[in-house]
Amino acid sequence: MSEHVSNFSYDNDDLAESLEDRYYRERQEHIRAEKRDAADEYLETMRGLPTSSSEYRLEEPWAWVKLRQRIRSINDRAHQWGIVD
Repeated sequence: MSEHVSNFSYDNDDLAESLEDRYYRERQEHIRAEKRDAADEYLETMRGLPTSSSEYRLEEPWAWVKLRQRIRSINDRAHQWGIVD
């Protein structure tokens, strides 16, 4: 059985840069998706609660704190990954 050798050549620097760019974009999209999920969770928690109700006054501060903590955690991870958004 003969071995087929391709004459295809590439510049290793270009390939590494391309993979690095792709990896960065994937992480950036992951961060954005997590932020969207956090915002959706907050909105879902608050949906249907009349703003004048006592339930809203009890629930909203906790939901807001949870959202802020999640966003802070996501931003910390983005910073660790070198993502600037």
